[in-house]
Amino acid sequence: MMKILKILALCFLVVVVWACASDDNNIITIEVRDVAEVAAENDAEIREFLQTHFYNYEEFQTPPADFDFKIVFDTISGVNASKTPLLDQVTTQVVDIDDEGTIVPHNLYVLTVREGLGEESTRRTDSTLVSYRGTLLDGTTFDQRELPVWFDLIGNPFSGVGGVVRGFAEGVSTLSPGTFSENPDGSIAYEDFGIGAVFMPSGLGYFSGPPTGIPLYASLTFTYDLYVVNE
Repeated sequence: MMKILKILALCFLVVVVWACASDDNNIITIEVRDVAEVAAENDAEIREFLQTHFYNYEEFQTPPADFDFKIVFDTISGVNASKTPLLDQVTTQVVDIDDEGTIVPHNLYVLTVREGLGEESTRRTDSTLVSYRGTLLDGTTFDQRELPVWFDLIGNPFSGVGGVVRGFAEGVSTLSPGTFSENPDGSIAYEDFGIGAVFMPSGLGYFSGPPTGIPLYASLTFTYDLYVVNE
């Protein structure tokens, strides 16, 4: 009986060792891509999007009574064939990223719909009260905050510090906040706040370490409203 138990134990040990070896052989190693190469690819796809899409600028120019002052993107085709492409309405900022001693420039495309009438200017060291929506270029929403949330704008190239990524911080810092007042019920009413959007390559977003819902090396779009700025 003892001899049989020893044989069974030996067989079990062999199976365990073989299984562990098999798991080691199945480990997938992902090599991080070249930053400059990805930047060029992202820039090409962003420019293609900007050339073929527009935003609801006519509603902002002549707001209907029920307008919510939210930016909406649509394709330039059919009845929208004569719309002005986003590429003609954005400004381009070049943001340099230090990739292990090599400076890699990244193009950031910023759309300013309304600058904001507040007296304060916004700096990268400020804390901001914003609402926003983050999407992929195909329109898929990966993050959204309709109720205002506080974010520090301090960020770094491939990750967010204070909850934001570099491209978001650069875009929001081009706006000014609005004005606000307290309603009789204690709620806050915001007016004339900054409204804009930013189109960023992955090097100014999440690059090779995105959260769930964002593909590797994905270009991103954020629309945002800037309500309040604190130093």
